[in-house]
Amino acid sequence: MDSNGSITEKLVGSIELLPPMPSNILKIRRAVSDPNMNYTHLVPILKEDPSICADLLRIANSARYGIGHNVDTVDEAVRYFGMHSLVDFISAACSEKIVKQYFSSIGNLNEYLRHSRQISFAVSFICKMLKLSAHDQEVLSVTSLLHDIGRLVITLVTNKQHYSRELFGVSWEDIHKFVLDENELYGIDHAILGMKICSKWQFPDKITRGVRRHHTPLLENDFCFEGFIIFLAELIAVENLPDNVLMKTVPDEIMRKFGIDNSLLIETRSKYHQALLS
Repeated sequence: MDSNGSITEKLVGSIELLPPMPSNILKIRRAVSDPNMNYTHLVPILKEDPSICADLLRIANSARYGIGHNVDTVDEAVRYFGMHSLVDFISAACSEKIVKQYFSSIGNLNEYLRHSRQISFAVSFICKMLKLSAHDQEVLSVTSLLHDIGRLVITLVTNKQHYSRELFGVSWEDIHKFVLDENELYGIDHAILGMKICSKWQFPDKITRGVRRHHTPLLENDFCFEGFIIFLAELIAVENLPDNVLMKTVPDEIMRKFGIDNSLLIETRSKYHQALLS
């Protein structure tokens, strides 16, 4: 049997074998970071790669991100997303393609992809509840799509279907314990592995930090907003979670910090599940 240290090395090593983010996407990211860049200069760079244009239009016209009418041009899609957000969405679309290829041998890969999209959908309801800006919503949406990618690495390396422990009836501390248990088993947890992947693919710090902290949004006095939103999305996505369990899971001081009361949280959870059925 592999030692704990040996498993850790294999897990981290498997990330090094992941394909890098394509150079054309990194070129766009560098362009967007230029303070003198504007839409007029960016659109021609995007149009150099038909696959990126196709991804951008597909995302803009999807049910989750659509404007409400067909988006037929890259120019309109860029203006809808904004320059910084569109790079993150394009990178997320590319990362999904890499995942489908690199982790194709995993039997529950479709379950992982479905879960990521469900959490992204739940995030949209939480963002509305908190009245977050469009930019914050877009950052959190990309974070939610990537939050569990580290679980795929564990599944691939250990050759085990990485279980998804049900949140039903557990406390804030128990959810934190989930990553502690992984550390005991493997010497590292899926959130840290996900952070390493995000860093490899050069996602922004907020997204990388949110992936790292989605099970531990509060560590001592260090609070991670992005991690908390993903944590809360995971919580409201649980089916048939009793109201009293939902109300007890998030500490009162965190609820007060964001002006959330129990009735608003329950209402948001209800809207999310109703939307799933529609």
